[in-house]
Amino acid sequence: MNQSPLPESPEFREAMDSVQLALKLKPEMTGAGDLLTDMYMHTDQYDLAIEQLRLALHDSPSDEAAAFHLLISLRHACQANTEESKSLVKPKFDRSFLSRIMRWDIRLNRPPSIW
Repeated sequence: MNQSPLPESPEFREAMDSVQLALKLKPEMTGAGDLLTDMYMHTDQYDLAIEQLRLALHDSPSDEAAAFHLLISLRHACQANTEESKSLVKPKFDRSFLSRIMRWDIRLNRPPSIW
């Protein structure tokens, strides 16, 4: 089984530096952007995750995964009631899906059962 390094480990830091360098050299690498966003969220760096997700949505406005992660990151950064988060919710998700997002890590610390 392949395990990820702990966020405080030198291996994790090296991996994050590598992904950041890859994006500097080739910004259109969406996989690297997704990985960096995941790393930011995993280390509670939600402001940086939000910045990366905004870039992803700028390049691909219909990316529902990026919109979902942006909602989660905005919530963790205490920005869930902003106009930006409301504009993400209305066109993309129904009310029941949104309620599952809001309960995501409050009770179970994992994604809703739809995954």
